[in-house]
Amino acid sequence: MGYDITKNYIQHGNARSGQKMVGPLFITAHDTGNPGSTAHGNRNYFNSQQPSASAHTFIDDKYILEIIPLDEKAWHVQREKPKDNQMYGDDANDAAIGVELCYGGSIDFDQAYSRYVWYFAYLCDKYGLDPGEKITGHFILDPARKTDPENALNQNGVSFNQFINDVKRELKGKGIASSTDDGLLEKGDKGDKVKQLQEDLMEAGEKLPRYESDGDFGKETEDGLKAFQSRHDLTVDGIAGPNTLEKLKEVIKDMAQQQPNESHKEAWEWAQEKGLLNGKDPRKPITREQMSTVMKRLYDELKK
Repeated sequence: MGYDITKNYIQHGNARSGQKMVGPLFITAHDTGNPGSTAHGNRNYFNSQQPSASAHTFIDDKYILEIIPLDEKAWHVQREKPKDNQMYGDDANDAAIGVELCYGGSIDFDQAYSRYVWYFAYLCDKYGLDPGEKITGHFILDPARKTDPENALNQNGVSFNQFINDVKRELKGKGIASSTDDGLLEKGDKGDKVKQLQEDLMEAGEKLPRYESDGDFGKETEDGLKAFQSRHDLTVDGIAGPNTLEKLKEVIKDMAQQQPNESHKEAWEWAQEKGLLNGKDPRKPITREQMSTVMKRLYDELKK
């Protein structure tokens, strides 16, 4: 069976630098070391406190929650430890996805573990990684200081080797289809929601001159979105999350309610009277096709 993956990225800061990862070349398994803490609880902590530590994903009995994009670095293994470089030729923070298991308290371990196993199989399938070779534990990379995820696994009668074998079985069964429910639009996405986003960006005054609303979230859309985020004091990450989408709606609504500037009011009323403009949204940007319509109407008016 597959599970939903929820993406709710934390803001940039100490915990999320935005630096791009190499690979990923391998995956590091962790547990939180904080019994009873949930996936969203951990996400809120890293977002608000911004410690110089982080992981990509937190998993409890209800959610698989990605808090840092999988192509960005997270700080989940102490950098000066040599084992990751010896095993994989690179530092875990630069080249590995870090996944944390939430456990203890009111968390149903069986449900959390099932999601944990499935997600590792999902990542191995997505990135072409061999679970037996490309999954390691924090306790392996930093044996003098760390015991995770053996800490949480062993408390519930599971060994690390059993965990690896469970991932292998899950991967072999290919039961890893995901209906990702992230509520986000980002580079690489396609479809009607992207097309609506592009139309809203243009309506809010951002320029998408080459592709306009083609339903394909490429670099032009990402740049336009970043410009909008910067203009409205949002986190500038080029990802359309709840805050950005809500601000877009707010800006568009405000623009629709605007009245023409006093210095342009006479011309605005004349253009309406002549049928050149429809009388709505006096301060809304105009597209090239709309400009063509205005020019055609003016030409027809001059021919009379």
